[in-house]
Parts: sequence; C-alpha cells; structure tokens
Amino acid sequence: MGGEDNNFGIDSIFKNYIKNHLQKIGLINFSSFISVLKIILFDMVPTSIIYRTIHIRNNGATGSCFILDVNKKQYYITANHVINGLETGDFLELNYKEDWNKHKITIVGHSKDSDISVFSVPTGIIGGESIDASSNDVFYSQDIYFLGFPFGLKSEIASLNSDFPIPFIKKGILSNFIIEKQKKVLYLDGMNNPGFSGGPVIYFHQQSQTFKLAGIISAYRFQVENAIQNNQEINVQIKTNTGIIISYGIEVALELIRANPIGVPI
Repeated sequence: MGGEDNNFGIDSIFKNYIKNHLQKIGLINFSSFISVLKIILFDMVPTSIIYRTIHIRNNGATGSCFILDVNKKQYYITANHVINGLETGDFLELNYKEDWNKHKITIVGHSKDSDISVFSVPTGIIGGESIDASSNDVFYSQDIYFLGFPFGLKSEIASLNSDFPIPFIKKGILSNFIIEKQKKVLYLDGMNNPGFSGGPVIYFHQQSQTFKLAGIISAYRFQVENAIQNNQEINVQIKTNTGIIISYGIEVALELIRANPIGVPI
C-alpha cells in the first residue's frame, strides 16, 4: 500500500521490531520472546482483527474502518459520516508506513437508514484471516470490544502490524438493541470518543470459540448541560458523553454488499 505497493500482505509482523529494538536486552531467546509478546499483545483480540482495523482520513477528519472478506471479495466498512460526500473515483487517505496515502475508492453502497457505508480499494488487498460477521449471536449484557483511532491517536510501533498503525481497543457491554427502520441498532455501555467512528464492534462467540463482527461504531449519545464555573452553573451549554455508544448491526453492511457485490477479488 502506498506508492507502487498493490498488496498489503501480512509479513512476519514481529521480526523487524524484535530485530531492531528488542534483541539487545538478551534476557530470553528470540523464539521465546516472540511467543510471550504475542500472548501479551494479542491474546484477547486476534491479530486478524487488529490487522483489518484501518485508520482513514477524509477532508482532514480522521476515522476508522474495518476490512471484511465476503464471498472471496474484499470490502471496507465504515460509518457513513466518516466518508461523507465521497463517491466512486474519489480519493480517500489510508494510514500506512506512518504516512497518509491517497487511494481511489469504489463505493459499494451508502445506507439510507443507518450510518453505514461500504467501499472497496482496488489498489490494495489486506491478507490474513477474515472474521465471521453476524450480530445474531451476541447476547444481552455480553462483553464486547471495539477498535479504532480516537482523536487520531495510534501506536507508532507499526512494524508489529505490517506497517499499519495499531488501533486502540476498548471494552464495554451490550446494553440493549432495538430495530429502527428495519435496521438493528446496538447500544453499548462504554466510553466512545471521536475517531472510533467506523471501527468494528466484536464479541466472543462461545459456541465456536471465535470472535465475530457484530457491528460498526457510529456515535455516542450526548446530553446538554450547563457549564460550571466557581462551583456555579453559568449560561454556557456543553455536550457531555453519556457513555451510551450507538452502533449498527453488521447486517446493514452485508445487505449493501449483497445488493452490489463489487469488492476486489482476493
């Protein structure tokens, strides 16, 4: 990705970092250190999900997206408002090798009734294992995780993630879900921040012992309050985060893909 790269690939993600930065300590042998490091960093959330959470930028504003394989084609899924105004042939910036790289995108679809969009990037394919996508198996009050790049923050040790920035991971629970305009809305109890929009919502499926993709982060519910100065309310109103996260079931994206299956073949 970036320049003339047409295949992101998943190269030995720990090799360069260990070689350049960690072998100097000489406390344990190379293979043992890699095993320990993988357990520490990625025991809970699989590397395949971390690989596929991408930092994007549109018109100066940053957000997140997730890459999903469906029927041997690859798609990028994000919140509609993150790529607002973009259409097929427009350019979107993706963060790779600690820099922003412009890529021409193809719009698969924008949902009319929810904050979900799907697009493809013909100039780049992410390798590695994909993830099953379904919100039907997540249960009320279950622990969930969501990934993204709040306030544009990211880890700079990109060599651990095939030169892609490592996203933040946050945890919450499924607080409730409702159906609005025939679309499933997942309400999560957690602390969302600007920049997580478009990032994946995942959960551990006990029966299959794997993580599944439940939805995509849209926003958080806010409430308007009067500001406090010198222990007194003043006539200035501010928006405060209620801790209620709004996300949309991944079925919305799957519907868009089924209606227009023009992803990049893998």
